[in-house]
Amino acid sequence: MQAPTLPMSSTSPSALAALSPALLSLFLVYLVLGLSLPVIPLQLAQALHLEPGLLGLVVGCLFVTSVLLRAPAGRVADERGPRQAMRAGTGLALAAGAAYLVSWGCGTQRLAALLAIALGQVLLGAASSFTATGALGWGVARLGADKAGRVMSWAGTAMFLAFALGAPAGSWLWHQQGFGAWALVETLLAGLVALSLRRLPPQAPRQSSARSRVSMLRTVVWPGLGLALASVGFAAVTVFAAALYRAHGWDMGWQAMSVFSASVVLSRLLLGHWPDRFGGARVALAAAGLEALGLVQLGLADSPARAVLGAACAGTGFGLVFPGLGVVAVRLADPQRRGTAMGLYAAFLDLTLGVASPLLGLVSAAHGLGGVFITASACALLAMVAAWGLQRGSAARAMGA
Repeated sequence: MQAPTLPMSSTSPSALAALSPALLSLFLVYLVLGLSLPVIPLQLAQALHLEPGLLGLVVGCLFVTSVLLRAPAGRVADERGPRQAMRAGTGLALAAGAAYLVSWGCGTQRLAALLAIALGQVLLGAASSFTATGALGWGVARLGADKAGRVMSWAGTAMFLAFALGAPAGSWLWHQQGFGAWALVETLLAGLVALSLRRLPPQAPRQSSARSRVSMLRTVVWPGLGLALASVGFAAVTVFAAALYRAHGWDMGWQAMSVFSASVVLSRLLLGHWPDRFGGARVALAAAGLEALGLVQLGLADSPARAVLGAACAGTGFGLVFPGLGVVAVRLADPQRRGTAMGLYAAFLDLTLGVASPLLGLVSAAHGLGGVFITASACALLAMVAAWGLQRGSAARAMGA
């Protein structure tokens, strides 16, 4: 018997309230991920004394797995229902927590502890893919494709807040209570996700589409490339903004990142409906331009005030690029394959976060910290080109119709 399906458009007074069960589950899984980001490198380096090359390989397992499993996660969401994809993500997050606990229990058995952490990284990367793709698919099915921009804005805000809260909390927990306590908290949070999913009504799976994965990739490649290029700015601010402040001798090195983060969240909360109202490509075009302007201001900043202004512009622009181009990806895809389309689209963000930081490090070594932000600005300008092409394509299709 087929599971009952919620209406495809929201009939509740608040669309945000309607999405809250999925957003809560997404937030908790990404909180687990955020807690791990500072801790795993510390544990590998200080407790297991791993050399930098192997350390980067183990840490990178998470991002590689997340990228590779976006399409399979989308297929599960399309063919078995978004809630099933989120349930799979929850199980994988629990398994990741268990693997970290096993690593802690290995004590002085260095190789076994290392292998357990590597397994936990793979499982956690898979958990993030299945949970995020399932939550986006559930939200679009709940509110309708015409509100995909709002769904992506709110989902992106939940993930961003989870990272912002999880990273300092994870670092504090590891320093104060140790790796075992941290691993236990990871496992308990994954258990909370399982409880939160009980409030999530099911969506019936859709009939399978005949389109291949390669065909789906062609559908989302231009929105995905635009997202990847715009995300270089996110990586630049996250990794290098504090270093820029130190190089100039300015206090409050956290200031630019905090302003950037606040601008991302506010733009998505206040303007997240713009892609649905004005068109995703049009909004992404303007947003990428604003991001490019802000990154240039950061690169050329000669005072903290100018750096803050640049961070605010860059954060506002980046905050709207993801939902803007995401709307395009959703509407280009067959209704039966929207989960797969969103999974492939989000994989471009994962890929950028995995490779942009080391590449920008090379830019910094060759051209200084200002060169990092100028390079990121150039990437945002290229994202504008992708958005412009998508806007022209949308206009051509509208005229043809």
